[in-house]
Amino acid sequence: MKSRTRFNCYRILIAACSIDIVSFAAPCAAQVNIGVPATPVAPENKPLPVEQFIDAILPAKTELLLQTTTSLNSSTLAVGQKVTLKISYDVNLDGAVAIPRGTPAFARVTAVSGKGMFGKAGLIKLDMVSLDLNGHSYAISGHLEQNGATNLKRMSTAVAVAGPLGGMLTSGSDALLDTDRTIIGFTEEAIPVRVAHKPPEVDQTPELFRVDSS
Repeated sequence: MKSRTRFNCYRILIAACSIDIVSFAAPCAAQVNIGVPATPVAPENKPLPVEQFIDAILPAKTELLLQTTTSLNSSTLAVGQKVTLKISYDVNLDGAVAIPRGTPAFARVTAVSGKGMFGKAGLIKLDMVSLDLNGHSYAISGHLEQNGATNLKRMSTAVAVAGPLGGMLTSGSDALLDTDRTIIGFTEEAIPVRVAHKPPEVDQTPELFRVDSS
């Protein structure tokens, strides 16, 4: 009799524990959503900085790198002839382009001579004159001198063999300037320019991921 009573007590205790376990696990299972993706939060769209332009002054004596746009030969040039050039590299002011490469510029032939007798070489002299920017012409300076090759060795041989007549028949070479020959010049006056000014960039990092550097 006692053993049967004890057995019934065990059954009642086990049943009570089972009820407590089920009642505790049920709300926990209800709170866990397995396999359901979180709803993405779209970042706030903020306007990107817009490039602006400001007026500035490029000072006189700013260095320029120019190039010839055609080949030049002392045999075909004349004193006073205008020669077209171009700016070969951007001219920057405070990190912004003030004069873009390709801007037209001009030089003038101040002296020229072709090859001649007794091994004489040709000669070309150019002086920088101006550049054109935004519909205006601005003075620039610079100088280039190009000589052809002399034929002194050949002339000496010719004179030794044929006398003065040999020297008269021996000439040097014409002076040549190839296309894209680099010439250094300088602005001769202050030039007003419009340069790009980029406002400070807007921080696109979401607030949650920003690091306080203060």
